[in-house]
Amino acid sequence: MAILPRHDEKCQCVIKFTFPCGGVCHLRVTQDTKQKFEAEPEYRAEMIGKAYQHFLKQKAEKQLIEEKKKIEEEKEKEMEKQQEETFRRSDNESLALSFVM
Repeated sequence: MAILPRHDEKCQCVIKFTFPCGGVCHLRVTQDTKQKFEAEPEYRAEMIGKAYQHFLKQKAEKQLIEEKKKIEEEKEKEMEKQQEETFRRSDNESLALSFVM
């Protein structure tokens, strides 16, 4: 279940879902939807389930982005390390050649 991307005059209410894991999800809805949510237990359970699935999806996407970022940072560090090693080798070779001459 996605939070509505644009402000819509019909959607004047917000339902806040707080999950036992500490996660929070907000859903902008119409007044009718909010009343149905508050009045009908089955509808409420369905909405909570959908909101939780949305929360888990967002959490997984965030975790995937963080993992990709970490991998990129590790690659950059490895490249820097290789460049430093190459630079040191070329300096050592230059010094060795200057001693030979």
